Amino acid sequence: MSRLHAVREADLDAIAAGAVVLGCGGGGDPRLFVEMLRPLMTSTSVEVIAPDQLPSGAMIMPVGIVGSALALEEQLPSGHEFADTAAALTRWTGKRPTAVMTFEGGGLNALSGIAAALALGIPVVDADLLGRAMPRLDHFSLAAAGLELCPVTLAQPGGLITVVDGVDVLGAEVAVRSLIGRTSGWGALAIASIDARTVQEACIPGTLSRAYELGQHVGTLGSWREIAESSGGRVMGTGRVRAVRRSRPNAGDRRGNVILEHDSAVIRVEFESEFLTVASDGEMIATCPDIVTLLDVRTGAFVSCESVHQGQDVAVLVLAGPQWWAEDVSRLKVVGPRAFGIDHDAVLMEAQ
Repeated sequence: MSRLHAVREADLDAIAAGAVVLGCGGGGDPRLFVEMLRPLMTSTSVEVIAPDQLPSGAMIMPVGIVGSALALEEQLPSGHEFADTAAALTRWTGKRPTAVMTFEGGGLNALSGIAAALALGIPVVDADLLGRAMPRLDHFSLAAAGLELCPVTLAQPGGLITVVDGVDVLGAEVAVRSLIGRTSGWGALAIASIDARTVQEACIPGTLSRAYELGQHVGTLGSWREIAESSGGRVMGTGRVRAVRRSRPNAGDRRGNVILEHDSAVIRVEFESEFLTVASDGEMIATCPDIVTLLDVRTGAFVSCESVHQGQDVAVLVLAGPQWWAEDVSRLKVVGPRAFGIDHDAVLMEAQ
């Protein structure tokens, strides 16, 4: 994998295209950040630092957007949210970050680290806490490593800034979701800064570079077959969607499944905000934390959990997830199928 050393305006489209793949049908539209960042980066760039190149005294602040992507599109960022949430966390902890990193390398958050780095005038680290998009804070690699997230700060549009401290990882998830669910619907979240060693041992390296490389391969292709081949993934089946079942969408529950016919088999894809598992005639053939995506076979476009519909012809594409998750079976308890109430062990491709 080729490594990014800096992000320039010309790189944004490729990163966004790769972020759609790593978004696994969710994570929000990264083009929103592209359009925000493009005019700000015409004459500047953001330095990218690999985890193994971080100086020993570095303090890295994980950041990102939490909440509803639809709410974000309806109430656009002012541009101050990342600076505000970082400043609040710095005041609370007394630790000033020397670099930032996104906590989620898929969907629109793939570019949130770049946006925060630009706002703060510091580098972005080529790493994240997931290696793809997932729905909850308690899925983060820091949680899998037995570390806490708090304190965290949340800056919402309109100027409201909240500090959450004194709770465990699940408590932070509940508190943050409760806050945004009762106010603006989204916010910029900053997590207590971590040192270089923690980034190297408890974070997913190379996610930003992976998004960029994927985007270079798939961003200009129109055929789903070309996209599947160039991505290095595996097509688990193609067919027409016969049913899409969603659980209580009006109550905020974004779980469901997609049923499609592939030759004489029935393929079932489970999702919770993002696609999670693939089963063929009841046999599990792919699961998170691998990258599970759907492609429209007519247009070659990646299909989201929200847009997939009955009668659509799709291909199920799976890419290998980060090796970090596969290195220790205990980590899979945080991001494997059972973390989503699906009673099955992880079924993974060869890790990248």
